[in-house]
Amino acid sequence: MAILTSVKDYIKRHRRGLLVTATVAGGTYLAGRYASNKLREFQEKSTSERMAKENLKRRFQQNQNDCVFTVLSLLPTLGDQVLYDMNIEASWAKLQESRKLEKIVEKRRQDKEKRRQERLEQKAKRQQEKQEKAAAAAAAAALAAAEVQAKEQPEEEPKVTDDANATEDQPKSDENNEEAANANGDQDEGQLQQPAAGDEENKGTATVLAPPALEMSVGSISDSVYTTTTTSSSVVVVHEDELDEDEDDESDDDEDDIDLSALLDKKAKYLLWEDIKLQSFTRTMASIYSVTFLTLLTHVQLNLLGRFTYVWSVSVLNKSEPTIRLQYGDDQPDNGLLDPKTERMFLSVSWWLLHRGWRKCVERVQEAVQEEIKNLPLKSIITYGGAQDIIKNLRQRVEYEEDGTTPFSFRSWMLPDSHDDEREFLRESGFSAEEMNETLAGVSLRQLLDETKDFLDSPDFVSVLSCCLEEVYGIFNHNVFGKALLPSLDPADRIQEITDDAVEKKMTLANLLPSISRQAHLIIAGNEYLNGFAYIKELQAFSAMIYTQYGEEVNA
Repeated sequence: MAILTSVKDYIKRHRRGLLVTATVAGGTYLAGRYASNKLREFQEKSTSERMAKENLKRRFQQNQNDCVFTVLSLLPTLGDQVLYDMNIEASWAKLQESRKLEKIVEKRRQDKEKRRQERLEQKAKRQQEKQEKAAAAAAAAALAAAEVQAKEQPEEEPKVTDDANATEDQPKSDENNEEAANANGDQDEGQLQQPAAGDEENKGTATVLAPPALEMSVGSISDSVYTTTTTSSSVVVVHEDELDEDEDDESDDDEDDIDLSALLDKKAKYLLWEDIKLQSFTRTMASIYSVTFLTLLTHVQLNLLGRFTYVWSVSVLNKSEPTIRLQYGDDQPDNGLLDPKTERMFLSVSWWLLHRGWRKCVERVQEAVQEEIKNLPLKSIITYGGAQDIIKNLRQRVEYEEDGTTPFSFRSWMLPDSHDDEREFLRESGFSAEEMNETLAGVSLRQLLDETKDFLDSPDFVSVLSCCLEEVYGIFNHNVFGKALLPSLDPADRIQEITDDAVEKKMTLANLLPSISRQAHLIIAGNEYLNGFAYIKELQAFSAMIYTQYGEEVNA
């Protein structure tokens, strides 16, 4: 009891202090609870906001990646048409084939001339040998005639002058009679035809006529030798002519094996080079514009659809759904703000650019190229500054109206203008007439098309298009003109002084055409050019603006 009494007395004495202490402690506790609750709410709110931002950022980034992959999937359709309609490679092949045939024909002509020179040398050599043989034969015939005459002369003189000497030289004459008889076979016939009136007269006459008969015999031998030589030589000459004709026939047959129809004359080559010059610029620039328009149109389409999907997911979250379902959770139109059929139709709008719009682009670019490049000679010297001026003038003619200040509207290249055009792209995309009537009569597709047209006509789109073209043309100028006309820097030297002598690197227009025409393949293939769009901040901001302009979707 004493303890209780002491406690009561203590409380009575200090009740004011204890009341204040209890009040402070209770207030502190309640304030702590309130602060902790508010802190917890703030943390939850910040966490949810951070998650929402991360979710939005993730969806937006995924949407941009989808744009890149969508463009990559559509580029082959565009490339097949562009490369087929402007087939510059066929023209290059014609020039290469003609050059190859010219080299073959020139080589065969040189070989034929060489063979002809060899045949002439061989023929001259044979003629010389033939003449030497004829001279040797004539010399041998003359020598034989001289020997015959020398043998006959001592045998006949004793008969005319002195019979006694003939008796003394009888043994020698007998030895030579056989040779004289063989060499003088024609003389017996002359002697038999002489008249037999008087022995002395006959002997005298026979003695006087003996030398002419001998000369006739020697002449007949020489003629016989010359005729034989000439005849044999004639046979050889005929054989050589036939051989030459055979070789010429073989050369003609070799030339007949070559198809000379692919050979081009100077005029045809000039016209082909001019066509390559115009087509190279037209195809490459049309590819740049077409890929740029396709990229921008795809960004507008997918960001519009991504915005609808995001708004739908937020509306589902606000209805206390445990998870955020995608619009394509099932194939029912009531699952989202847009039904899947409408989305497929809206995505099919790119058919217009892939099959109609790029042709309009080619026509306008071709007009600019005709005015700017047609009068530029193939052998004109091009510097880096001159190349920049050429591209700048071409872009000015394509991207602006005739006044040079009003931007040209490219919307008709990217979207159909009339209802007939809309029905055409839907029909070509595989939709039936009933589906087209139902969708076109509704509000969703029309709303998407009208909003897309509004974005394409906005000043923001003009600014973004200009930035994208600057980026793509920068890559083009570096690949074509920078590598060919700018001085190559040594990687070891980080700092180099660029003087006027180093900058003056020149090249003819004809030498630049292969590189210009080759860029069309790189542009349509994507790679470096398509990656360039990922670093354009203006395009990212434009996509974000489209993605976050909710408008009536939030109220829905």
